[in-house]
Amino acid sequence: MSTSDLITRLPGVVAAMKQAHLSDGPADAEQRRDRLARAERRAPILDTLVRPTRPIPVEATAIHKITDAMVASAPSWPEVAEQYAAAVAGRTVVAYNVAFDARLLRQTYQIHGLTAPVLTTACAMLMYAEWHGEYDRSRDRWRWLKLIEAATDCGVAEDGAHRALADARMTLGVLRYLQRRTNGRRPAGPKVATVP
Repeated sequence: MSTSDLITRLPGVVAAMKQAHLSDGPADAEQRRDRLARAERRAPILDTLVRPTRPIPVEATAIHKITDAMVASAPSWPEVAEQYAAAVAGRTVVAYNVAFDARLLRQTYQIHGLTAPVLTTACAMLMYAEWHGEYDRSRDRWRWLKLIEAATDCGVAEDGAHRALADARMTLGVLRYLQRRTNGRRPAGPKVATVP
């Protein structure tokens, strides 16, 4: 599915997912705290903290503000995995940097000995980067913007960045912005990044 097809069909895209960014390491995959599948109707399908099997690193708490005390009575991933799978079944799952989130989900399922659902995904970050039109010659791709940057550009930034619900709302806002603007087509004349 092309970017413009997805943006055109936005009303049919009914799920967005987001996970807290704790680290890129597979050892931390089980510690993803904030899981969310978000429906088009703007009501969370699943909005819960997840109790990890290890203490939350201080560095992670500094980013998403989730503490060990906050997850002490939260369900474990095996307790919510079936609900998550049901929430995303048959839907296009959209996330800002979907490759990162999908990888962490696969690792989390694997760590717990569970079978991960097969996801149909789309990446809002790549869509926005292409639409934004700033080309990074050194990387030979459109320059990726942080979610908070894209959300600010689109007028949909909100408090709580790096928490699933706020990030899912901002991602949905970015998608709706793209839909309203040019049906997913980038503005005329690409910009060239000044990245060395």
